[in-house]
Amino acid sequence: MRGHECGEHTTSGHTSAAPDTTRPVYASPDSRDVDIHDLIGRLGVRVEYRADLPPGRLGAYLDDERRILIRSGLTGPLERETLHHEYVHAKYRDRGSDPSAERRAERECASMLIDEREYAAAERSGLSPLGIAHQLDVPLAVVRVYQREILAGRLPDPRLRPRGEGEVADRPA
Repeated sequence: MRGHECGEHTTSGHTSAAPDTTRPVYASPDSRDVDIHDLIGRLGVRVEYRADLPPGRLGAYLDDERRILIRSGLTGPLERETLHHEYVHAKYRDRGSDPSAERRAERECASMLIDEREYAAAERSGLSPLGIAHQLDVPLAVVRVYQREILAGRLPDPRLRPRGEGEVADRPA
């Protein structure tokens, strides 16, 4: 492949049939109707589905070519995660493998895919991280990033926000 590759998004063992791109992909209520493919297109970037990506690689952003490569056949949640992750790299025109750019892509991807109210409700119900991932229809890795970023103070803790009029969520243990 030509160009500088960024966002070597990798995970193993999570593939299935056709990609699911019909569902809204944003977590925030005001942007639920925005499709990730539209956002990528607005950046002037093309998405190409490929079966020949190196083993373990789910996607890559090629800045010189303004192109995102996605492994064909990913499950809906894994495809959405990969598209969002690579979108963040494209948005910032990331080049090469920079650990801080990877963390930013992971953080922004998680905050785009996880609705904070739904996350808080899942946490209050006592679900494990895997249970939360299933309930929110995101890969476990996205939930783990979201939790890591909350604990580090880089994302607001939705469990501390008011649940409704006059009701405040309990502080986490």
